Amino acid sequence: TQLPIDMVLGAGTNIDYGAKDWEHLVEALNLDFYKDDDVLVSQIKHYVGHELFVSSKLIKTNGFDIYDSLNSELYLFKEAKSFNDSDSTLYRICDFMERKNERIDVITYNYDTNLEYLLRKRNVNYNTVFDNTSFITKTANINIYHVHGLLPYDKAKEKKYTNSIIFNESEYFYLYNNPYSWNIEKQLHDFNFNCWILIGISLTDPNMKRLLELANNYLKFNFIFMKRQKGYNQKVYRDVTNYFFTYDLITIWIDDFDEINDWLKLI
Repeated sequence: TQLPIDMVLGAGTNIDYGAKDWEHLVEALNLDFYKDDDVLVSQIKHYVGHELFVSSKLIKTNGFDIYDSLNSELYLFKEAKSFNDSDSTLYRICDFMERKNERIDVITYNYDTNLEYLLRKRNVNYNTVFDNTSFITKTANINIYHVHGLLPYDKAKEKKYTNSIIFNESEYFYLYNNPYSWNIEKQLHDFNFNCWILIGISLTDPNMKRLLELANNYLKFNFIFMKRQKGYNQKVYRDVTNYFFTYDLITIWIDDFDEINDWLKLI
């Protein structure tokens, strides 16, 4: 029997629109907090690393609205490609979902509603889950799980969304130390029993690798798209392929994001 399919999406799915990847998003918010003093930010990074060191306690004492800042970063950037561009990664992912015409669960680490926007334009029914009060209707084939929270455009003042956001270190620690939270249960279940296709994910997050390790299942294979970098030693690709294989991942190396569509047609 065919295994259910999970699309596992990260910040890379929005890059061709002009949005930032995770590392640059964190950097932008830290710069925003420190009023564009990049020297100060880099000096603080020396001691605390590359995480978002704007903790919730710091935010409250400084009157900084991180959710307003996050809203700007997610939606108010200069577009490289239009969201209606059929040549974009997310558009092609929607093509894949329509083509399959079967139940697909999406685990997304993105806070934006870009995927929902594209599906809505196609009149495709979907469910969005972002907290433990969200519900699912059976009329939709697509279930989108925002396991790190959801922030729709211009909703930075709405508690039901801001309370769902997992962003800074302390929130990550709390989430990943609570294995019975819906977010972790969903990931562990699907990583264990479903076939997953990872797109736009760097796999440098130790929390995610820990979940993949826990959900190792040698009876199935999963796929991750990774982009080659110019000038890199070929041995890098061989070694990284072998490394990802220890997490039950078959690596599909691409030179351009456009190639993802050709591969998805084969799945």
